[in-house]
Formats: sequence, C-alpha cells, structure tokens
Amino acid sequence: MRRFIDSPEKFGAALVALLAFAGVAAFAAGNSGGAVHAPKNAQGCVRDIWDCGDWSACTIGFQDRRCSLAYDCAGVSTPKPATRQSCSIAPVCDGANWRCDDWQGCSADGVQLRNCRHANECPDQLSVKPDTVRACPTLQCDQPALRERVTCRLGLSDAGAAREDQIRYLPETCRSVDDLSARNDCIAEYKSLDPCRTAKLSDDRLACARTVLGVSSDVKGEALDCDAPATEDRKACRASLRTKVGELVLFRMYDLERRAEDARQYGTADAAVADLTVSVEESEIAFMHARDDAERTAAVMSAREAWRGFIAAVDPAHPVVAEGSR
Repeated sequence: MRRFIDSPEKFGAALVALLAFAGVAAFAAGNSGGAVHAPKNAQGCVRDIWDCGDWSACTIGFQDRRCSLAYDCAGVSTPKPATRQSCSIAPVCDGANWRCDDWQGCSADGVQLRNCRHANECPDQLSVKPDTVRACPTLQCDQPALRERVTCRLGLSDAGAAREDQIRYLPETCRSVDDLSARNDCIAEYKSLDPCRTAKLSDDRLACARTVLGVSSDVKGEALDCDAPATEDRKACRASLRTKVGELVLFRMYDLERRAEDARQYGTADAAVADLTVSVEESEIAFMHARDDAERTAAVMSAREAWRGFIAAVDPAHPVVAEGSR
C-alpha cells in the first residue's frame, strides 16, 4: 500500500473510494431475489436492482410481497418484479371432506333425506360418508285442529304412523282428558287393545277386543249374573261390566274408522275417509265424557249416522264397506 500511496491524503481518498464500491457490492449481494450481480462500475451497470421481501400467506387465492428499488442504474428501466401471484391453500384432510345439503322435509314414512357429495379435496384419505337418512326428530301431525291431525295421519304410511306413536302416543279420546292421571289411565286402556287393532278383518278385531276386555256376546246375561244371589257385591259387578262394555263400544267406533281407511284401497277418496274419521272421533269423545245413558246413547247414534252417510257416498260393492254395513 505504501508503494502506491505516498501521502496520507492520497491514502484516505483511496480508502473512501474502496469502501464506497464495497458498500454497493454488499448491498447488491444482499438482494433477496436471488444471485444478483452488482454493476461493474457506476458507468457500466446494465439493470436496476430490486429488493423484494417474502411472499405473504395465501389469502383468497393470492399472496403479496413488497419490492423496493435498491439500485437505480442510470439510463436503464428494469421492470419491477411481480408483487402479487395466485396461490392455493392445501386442504386440511381431517375427514370432513363431504358436502351435504340441508335435510329435506319428513316423508310419509317419517324419515328425512339429504344428499352428500365427496369434495375430492383429500383423494388419498378415506372417510365415512355422513348419514343421508334419519328419522324425523319431531311430530308431523301435532296440528291444532282435529281434522288437520286426522288428515295428516291419513297421509302417513304404517311406518310413519308408528314413528309418531314412538315419539308420543296420544289417541284423540285421551287427548280430550285434562287430568294427567286420568289421561295416563286412558292411554293404558287404549294400548291394551293394540294387539286387536292389527287384525285385518273387522270380525277378528271385535272378537279380540271382547277377549281382552272380558266381555261375552251375551251382555244381558252377564248383567243378570251380577244380580244373582251368590254375587257378593252386585254394585261393583255392574260397575265393572259397565266399564268393560263402554270400552268395547269405543273400540267398535274405532273399528268404523279402520273400515273407512281400508276402503281407500278400493278408490274411496281421502276426504270422505277424513270426514267419517272426524265425526266418529267426536262421537268417541262425547261418549267418554257423557254424564248419563242418554248422552252415551246420543254419541253412539251420532257415530252410526256418520257411518251410514259414509257408505251412502261410496260404492256399496266395496268389500270393506259391505262388511262394515253389517
């Protein structure tokens, strides 16, 4: 160094020039855009030098970065590097790669359906398909009016009606009972005759009901037996017989509803069946709440008239109607 610089002033000037050139080179070498060569000298540079930061996280399909001009080469206009690029986020393969529609309305069978499609975001991962069928979580026929409830039930299949009963078993006659304890007794009595309701023929249903209730075809004879001298408590015997006969009368009214429903398979309109069912249900309720024999008789006659009106409005040749007219 002494050989070429013979004075402190010259040495200082050379050192300043050297440091200035080294600073430009080091700054250029630190460019994050990759290997960027510093210009050979201030007069011989061929392009501008841009300093770019890291790409941001991917958001809504894009990511950004900042770029600033690190060295402006005189007389040269090097394009600024891209500051935005498209991107995609790798799916999180946690098994939730299914897309399901909303549950549809309840069907006549008491079930709901929905469609589920594989999203194909994680093709290498197997996952269990979500349920696409489920039982309706609520009652379908819990309508405020009797006719609405009857019409709804007529639209259900056997499976749909059974599901309703599983959620809440409440016959119309028992619905009319306000006292909770008495309502529970009503439901228990109604359920005791359920095996008889499954029989296909009316005669078989009625014979089953007589057996379950313990009522013979000779009710008058049973009443006389209650008055026999050997009967210890005649009053209790007659009261028990009256209760059992009353249950049988209610079952016979129910049987009219069942016959009307069976007539649908022969083309009887649902509206006619609904009319008959509503009338008979109202007669059953009136019979249950009757205060004396006159009111009970009036309820029975009302159900009978409803049945006569029904069979007069449909084809009397229908086997179900013919059976019910006996």
